Formats: sequence, structure tokens, C-alpha cells
Amino acid sequence: MSKQIVSAAPKIRIVQLTTVHHREDTRIVFRECAEVAKIWGPELVLIVSDGKGNDFQGNLRIVDIGKPAGGRIGRAILGGILAFRTVRRHKPEYLHFHDPELIPVGLLCKMMGMRVIYDVHEWVPYQIMRKFWLPQLLRRPIALLMSCVEQMAGRWMDRIVAATPKIGRRFPLEKTVLIQNFPITGELETAGRLAYEKRPPEFAYIGGITRFRSGVEMVQAIGKLGLESKVKLHMAGSFRPAEFGTELEGVAGWEFVTFHGWAGRAKVAEILGCTRAGIVLCYPYYGYVDSQPVKLFEYMSAGLPIIASDFPLWREIIEGAQAGLLVDPQDPEAVCDAMKWILDNPKQAKKMGEKGKRAVVETYNWKRESVKLIAMYRDLFGTEKDTKHM
Repeated sequence: MSKQIVSAAPKIRIVQLTTVHHREDTRIVFRECAEVAKIWGPELVLIVSDGKGNDFQGNLRIVDIGKPAGGRIGRAILGGILAFRTVRRHKPEYLHFHDPELIPVGLLCKMMGMRVIYDVHEWVPYQIMRKFWLPQLLRRPIALLMSCVEQMAGRWMDRIVAATPKIGRRFPLEKTVLIQNFPITGELETAGRLAYEKRPPEFAYIGGITRFRSGVEMVQAIGKLGLESKVKLHMAGSFRPAEFGTELEGVAGWEFVTFHGWAGRAKVAEILGCTRAGIVLCYPYYGYVDSQPVKLFEYMSAGLPIIASDFPLWREIIEGAQAGLLVDPQDPEAVCDAMKWILDNPKQAKKMGEKGKRAVVETYNWKRESVKLIAMYRDLFGTEKDTKHM
């Protein structure tokens, strides 16, 4: 009687964890996890909390702990407990988590002997100052408290992954790795994209739709332009807060808006492949000035000229690449004038898009960042001499 050989499931070596972001998150899933999975796929698990169940995306295994009841507080407390139990059950050697509210989970896992990576997507204290649902009197003290918690926890973590140089400067230099959220070259190009000169007079905005991201001004601007020509503004994303959508529907100009709701990568590519320019506007508040919005680089990657807030950092990127126009984000007339210039000067606008795309190919691309991500993991593996994966 021959012996039956049963292959054991591979040991889970790396857990990536988020209870805030969903399984379609661009940075976590399509960039970081996808890159790590190319090498350590069978040993990688992504834990999420979106209520859509367990699944596989390619060779990436996704484990869903479900949506905790109790709103934001329930997510932070019960979600953290469920996340810790799930991580502990998988017994990984490395935990890579993405949300500031999971810092206690990271510290507990560190105490259990895991190597822990904290991936900081945003300048968290400034992010808290923009939380519309927090009482205004509490925002500053909570932001200060969170700043102290983050920096103290950063001393315990094995690595900090910073999404921008400014974020990285808040943490110990010797353990911080800058991995910027740049696009994958060619990701947003589709076979059905229209030649630029054949595109209708339409514009695109992709991302969270809020007051501080010039939601009202964009609608007012397309309304002013719509009185002169047949134009359209595509908006894809979610309203924050939800009531802001009702307010925008009452703004003069909404009749020229096509609202798509949340859009997956294929839909985003479709929208960017038929519009004349991408819009990325933020008020000069709470960390926006030094941010690096992923939509800015994705518009450039898709070959679109940019209409953006006139911030020093954004000016350096956009004017450096000669990729677009800079405006006052709180002046709908200035936004309208920029839209009109794009439509009146299609040859120059097309060149702007081409130059922006070239800047992504040469500089602002995920390939350059992914090398640092894999190098960080190999450095953590250190003396293990992980030659079987090299």
C-alpha cells in the first residue's frame, strides 16, 4: 500500500491588516499586497473588516473579520479586538498594519514577539482636525494626544512606512522607509480610450467629495462654464459626510455633473480615458498643503492635464513637469477659467498631459517605490538568508 503524500498548507509569515480600508484599496491591495504576493504569496494574508467575506484576489488570500456593530467607536474597539484575535490565530512572524486606531494591536503583537510594521498613509493629527463628526472643541486635544501616541508607538515598531516625506519626518529616521503612493505605469490606460482631440468637453474628479476638497467650487465652476457651452463634470467617489451630497445637489451647476458613486479601477480608467482634464483641489487647511494626493499622479499617468490648488509642493510637481494649471481652490471663477482654457487650447492641453505622463514614467511611478517595499521586507528577514525567494 503506497503512502499518500499530503502537502501541508504553507505557514503564514506575513499578515497585512486594516479595519478602515476595504479590499479594493489602491495602496494596500493593488500596490503593496500585490507586490509582496509576487514573492511571498502563499505566506501572506490580508485581514480586512468590510463584511464581504473571505476571498482570494489572484494569489492574495483575504480574511474578513466582518463589520463590527457600533459605528466608528465599535470599529475602533470591537474591530481592534477581532483583528488581534485573528492575527494571533494566524501566528505570523510579521504584522504590517495600516490604521492608526490599530496601534494597540500592533503593540500587543510586538509584545508577543512579532516584527511589526506601521504603514502611515496620512498626517494623522491633521486628519483628526478634519473629522466632521467629532465635536470641534475635542478635535485639537484628540489630535495632540494621537500625535504623542503615534510617535511613542513609532519607537516600538520595527519599521515605519511613510507615504510622504513630511509624514516620515515625524518618526525615527533609522527605521522609517519612504514608500510613496505613486501609480502603476499604464494601469489606467484602456483599449477604448479616446484620442485626446476627439474627447467631449468633459472633466474628471476622482476621490472623496468634501467641502474642504472644493466640492462646492467645482460644481459652481462647471455651472458657470455650462452656461456658455455643453460641458460635463464626472465625479466618482463618496460624499463625506453623506449629507454633503444633498447640499451639492442644490448648488447651481449640479445639472452638469454626472455622479458615478464609488468607482473601481476599471471604471476610473474609463472615465479618465474620455475626459479633457483631471481636477484635484483642496482648501489650504490641515495638512492638505503638503499632501501628495494619489489622484494627482493618476491623472498624470492617464495623460490628462491637471487643474490643481496652487500650493508650493503641488506647484513644484505640476510646474516642474509642465503638466497643468494652478488655481485658487476657493475661487469658482478661477476654476472655471482654467476649465475654459483647457477647452480653448486643446493642443497645449494635450502636451501638458503628455508631459505629465512622461514625468510618471520617469519619476512618479510605483515601480520605483515597490523596490523599497521589497527591500524593507528582505532587510527585516535579515539573517534568515531568504535565498529561496531571491
